[in-house]
Amino acid sequence: MRRPFPTAAILLWCAGLTACAGPAAGRAGATLDTTRFQPLPVIARVALLRLGAPEDPRSLLPGAFEDALLARGIEIDPNSPIGLSYRTDVAEVPLGGRRGGVGVFGSTGSSGSTDLGVGIGFPLFSSGGQRTGYRHLLEAVLSDATGRPIWRGQARRVSNLRDGGREVLPLVPLLLDRLGQTVRNEVVPVSG
Repeated sequence: MRRPFPTAAILLWCAGLTACAGPAAGRAGATLDTTRFQPLPVIARVALLRLGAPEDPRSLLPGAFEDALLARGIEIDPNSPIGLSYRTDVAEVPLGGRRGGVGVFGSTGSSGSTDLGVGIGFPLFSSGGQRTGYRHLLEAVLSDATGRPIWRGQARRVSNLRDGGREVLPLVPLLLDRLGQTVRNEVVPVSG
């Protein structure tokens, strides 16, 4: 005999999947803040410098800067009096809401039958902790020959992923698109 599966259970399951999965945190955009301190000179070449901890030799970030600068007609030259320094940072941040969950379980009964089910953890029935994500920061500073800053820019993005390199790479061209400009809390879409 076939047991009917109630429609209400299907609707509840779909609603639970939607609530538990939620949107990917901050995947839609990044926030840019840039400041021009003095008029931007004509720049043909810059020295690219990493601030902070040494770069992982496998990092794609220097190449992303080089590609973005070349696309704007600026070459990398370690002897240039104009320097573009950059740093990255990743910090864990609360996203709000509580964790839910979706689980698949199975069992074999004593009669040899196999049961398969799907379980949904609702935050109000569980002790799931606070949802967290990661804030990725990319900061770049363009300095003149004396070391004085000409321009500074920051791009911030929140994501569920801890891997800073992959999350920061698409921010490089977005930030360099504002080279020499001043913008405040500009939210831009991020692809990738």
